[in-house]
Amino acid sequence: MEVRNLKPGFAALGVVMDFLARDQPFANFKAGDLLAAITYQLSLGHHVAGFENSRLVAYCGWIATSTAGGEAWLQGKGGLTIAPVETGDAVALTVVKVLQDKQVLPMIRACRDRNKGKRVFFKRDYAVGDKLSRKSAVINRAPEI
Repeated sequence: MEVRNLKPGFAALGVVMDFLARDQPFANFKAGDLLAAITYQLSLGHHVAGFENSRLVAYCGWIATSTAGGEAWLQGKGGLTIAPVETGDAVALTVVKVLQDKQVLPMIRACRDRNKGKRVFFKRDYAVGDKLSRKSAVINRAPEI
């Protein structure tokens, strides 16, 4: 799998929206909400996309946030809030879809490489099965000198 960033634009937006909306949980999202999230992520480069044979097979997108805001979200004391990119000391993975389990680790590594030194918050929902959702956070490794 090749992991890369997409150029912002209508073509990338269409490819990602089509990929996400085919399956749960994204198939039930309000189109405007999902469109706004993906447009934000593409415009700032806050995403990675996985391709196999020129076919999109994985997508991870995030927002800049604060550690305090992420902690409150983890504790159920509020929703995630977007922080200015320049001052956000954390990120939250908000849109993640992979077609196969083997794609998870390379995608997460790519997200972490692009956000060195920041705390990463995430919520995991499962499209199939009876696994419950869970929220968590990891401390990302410090930038290499």
